[in-house]
Amino acid sequence: MRVVRFEINNQIMFGAAEADSDQIVALKGDPLFDQVQPAGPIYSFEEVHLLSPVLPRSKVLGAADSYGPKGSGGAIPFFIKPNTSVIGPDDPILFPGYAEVLRGEVELGVVMKTMAKNLTPEEAKHAIMGYTIINDVTAAGPNVAPLTVAAKGFDTACVIGPWITVDPELDVDNLELSSSVDGETTQQGSTSGMRRTVFELVAEASSITTLLPGDVIATGSLAGAPELAAGKQMECAIAGLGSFRNPVLSR
Repeated sequence: MRVVRFEINNQIMFGAAEADSDQIVALKGDPLFDQVQPAGPIYSFEEVHLLSPVLPRSKVLGAADSYGPKGSGGAIPFFIKPNTSVIGPDDPILFPGYAEVLRGEVELGVVMKTMAKNLTPEEAKHAIMGYTIINDVTAAGPNVAPLTVAAKGFDTACVIGPWITVDPELDVDNLELSSSVDGETTQQGSTSGMRRTVFELVAEASSITTLLPGDVIATGSLAGAPELAAGKQMECAIAGLGSFRNPVLSR
């Protein structure tokens, strides 16, 4: 099942769609916090504007330096992207005026469904609602320190979409990821290249900070994150989870 958040006729709604369906069943309330109930209307993907499928109540927690040989290196560095940085598919990424370089990073996103602290990897598996795609947009330059709000937390720095895939059997440690800019492939790889399994990474994050329902964990980027410029368009894709595009504009 896919959980979507969308806008139609100036109304923002949640919906559900089967994996192979082009129809969205509108839902009452937010499926993260309310009992899932159909609201009545059924829409096609073509007639709605998809939004970020989740607007985190608390935070997006990003993992840095997460790819490499299994078990290698020390602790995973984590950073926070505020919920004000979140946008959805097709929304413009705005190039910050203080930055000299802007890069996009395709990443697997993990959406939490329960409050969680000090999880084991097995417990982490059962605390997850589903999976999505993230473009962890990152600013750089002489006046931008790495992993700070200026680098990671500016408005439009976190694209989430196109939906949340809810599938407990999904092989999250063997998902193919790719990104492209104006149709040219820039990143390509697999979550199998991460230093931790996905559940290990979620457990490690929960040892640092309490995870809340609706929190999203960006599990880290492949090498080769492309530079972005105004007028370019970046696409992020993960096999089995979908894809989205965003134009880049000057602020």
